[in-house]
Amino acid sequence: MIVKRLRAARVRLSPVVTALALVLLVALTVESQSPRRFSFYREDLEFRIVDVETDSLGGLSAALELEGIYSFRHGSEETKTRAIMYPFPRDSLNGSVEWIEAATLPGPVPAPAAMLDSSCARISCTIQPEQDLLLRIAYRQRMQGGQITYILTTTQGWGVPLEEANFILHVPPGVCVDSTSYVPDYCETNDLGLHCFWRNKSFWPEWDFVVWYSLEGAD
Repeated sequence: MIVKRLRAARVRLSPVVTALALVLLVALTVESQSPRRFSFYREDLEFRIVDVETDSLGGLSAALELEGIYSFRHGSEETKTRAIMYPFPRDSLNGSVEWIEAATLPGPVPAPAAMLDSSCARISCTIQPEQDLLLRIAYRQRMQGGQITYILTTTQGWGVPLEEANFILHVPPGVCVDSTSYVPDYCETNDLGLHCFWRNKSFWPEWDFVVWYSLEGAD
């Protein structure tokens, strides 16, 4: 396993991604001005690059499989049902979402997740009075161009940094990480491939999470 160069690279958002971000911001900031606000304070994300393929022109594609735990505080004294709009990057490099599932924890208790279109899912959650909501979301999306992308910048819609944001990236043997939009804290390798880790406190994402990769031994 070879890591060619692990550096931070800023990502310019496409108009499509920017529009999706705005959709999520509107959905997630309902009641944000109330005294007992519903707030998003932590995310723990695990990314896997799988099924890497080369097309007839030498271009690379892979599937991103993501599993995330999203933590929310719910200060209301009433049971609430909320609809969270969950966007996906959708442009010439990013294909449709192959599947998505969601559940609240502990339990898990399934949370209905429905694709509204190819770039957004609607997830319905029931939240008990004055309890934290832990929401597990997992999905798989095919991506092209030798890169995988996950939208992080929608977090800015909450107006405050996340208290904590932790990421793990798993890359299979034979695939090199060329660069990342955020420099990892550390990486390690084993028989299963490359594993990179990020630990963030008071996290305010300025750009999205992007990983550029290539095949080992490629120029």
